[in-house]
Amino acid sequence: SEEHTSELQSRQYLVCRLLLEKKNKRERVEPSDVENQVAQALFDLEQNADFKADLKNLHIVSVREVEVSGGRKALVVFVPFVLLKRFHKVQQHLVRELEKKFSGQHVVLVGQRK
Repeated sequence: SEEHTSELQSRQYLVCRLLLEKKNKRERVEPSDVENQVAQALFDLEQNADFKADLKNLHIVSVREVEVSGGRKALVVFVPFVLLKRFHKVQQHLVRELEKKFSGQHVVLVGQRK
């Protein structure tokens, strides 16, 4: 039960990291379903020993789902520009894992300036 509690706290911490940039806005913005799904996927990947150290201090700003050619959809994951270099270190492996989790949708990481 102690492990379960820490797991729930860790998920809550991940969602808080997701909301970090949004929280700075005047109005409170709740994360969308897609953002929650990506946050959960990142949390699951963070539990993997390969990713744990790499994803620990990273967070995302938002996620948008866009249509691309052929009627397919792609996920555009916005990350803080200052963290973009850290994301580039794990980008290839991270994108591959997220594409697996999201049924082969393309995943693109984009740095967002304030």
